[in-house]
Amino acid sequence: MEGSLSPGQIETLSELGRTLLRSGLPDFFSIYGFDYDRLSALQFDLSLIPSSLRPLLQFTLFSEDIDRANLLAFIPENCLETLKNLGIAEEMEGRVRLVGLRLVYHLGVFVFCQPKMKTAHLYYGEDSLALGRALLGANGTVLDLCAGVGTQGILCAKTSKRVTSVEAEYRCAYLFWVNAALNDVYDKVNLQLSDIRNADLGANSFDYICCNPPLLPVPNEVLYPTVGDGGIDGLLIIKELFPISAKCLSYKGSCRAIGTVLGTEKEPFLDPLSYLAKEYELTARIILIGREPLRKGSRMLHALVSTAAAFNNLPYCDLIQAFSNHYEKQRATHLYSYLIIINNARSSLDKFEVINYVWRHSHFWTV
Repeated sequence: MEGSLSPGQIETLSELGRTLLRSGLPDFFSIYGFDYDRLSALQFDLSLIPSSLRPLLQFTLFSEDIDRANLLAFIPENCLETLKNLGIAEEMEGRVRLVGLRLVYHLGVFVFCQPKMKTAHLYYGEDSLALGRALLGANGTVLDLCAGVGTQGILCAKTSKRVTSVEAEYRCAYLFWVNAALNDVYDKVNLQLSDIRNADLGANSFDYICCNPPLLPVPNEVLYPTVGDGGIDGLLIIKELFPISAKCLSYKGSCRAIGTVLGTEKEPFLDPLSYLAKEYELTARIILIGREPLRKGSRMLHALVSTAAAFNNLPYCDLIQAFSNHYEKQRATHLYSYLIIINNARSSLDKFEVINYVWRHSHFWTV
């Protein structure tokens, strides 16, 4: 699928990206660490932010409406008009704001996405950042699965030869191309609107495969946001990476993805992935990052249930038992986060290796 932006819009968005890079905003973001604490820290420190950067920060990251004249001190007028024409921004009575969006800085690339909310489909979160750190320096040809608004594919396009992105959610396509133009990689990426099982992918044609999948374990009977619903065990899409990697990876290619998996306090339930690695003659290294309990009252269970409640417009108490019963049926008491690296079996790695960092009691996505 080719993008629908005009040549003039592409050039203006690229100009905006270059302007933002020169603004000092990325340098300022870098001292605040990861996305999960950046927003609250910046909000707390807003009065300490240099006045020369404060309006731009309020407009981009906090999605606040600001005076047009203040914004034009940072952004050329033609760039602002293009954002308005594209529906990215709107102006009322001399004040301008983003329309249901925010702009984040992801390891060197700018990404328009929705603000943090439980029902977001134009998604960016802590897991996005966790996978991005594993993709820095990607080269050759890249396949980006579950591409969303282009976060990982655009990051890879900065250093690779070509990126093919696959995304099933059609509402992501428009922002995907806006973000590609904003980061000056419009001509290096391609988007297929497809389920990953039905995508048109060449054999042995990719040096890198990356995937930020729907990764949460959700009961069958509960409707859940598509960006988070990883099936009953959280492995629905991760399992598909094994046949795709076996078919599509080049001789020395590598697939990298993040996910979650159910387990007990002692160990995660990784047998399904071990069997698939053996079946498809691949090697797999799993780095366990975090572990959270799923008992009633735990923050992880509360987050899962409250998201489902908001998505279904149902009371929290109507759903808590469904989740608790589901995990009890699978004899799961904890949820683990991990990074998985899949290679051809010719690799010198052990066939299925698990590296465990959960004893560090780290953040869920960061050791």
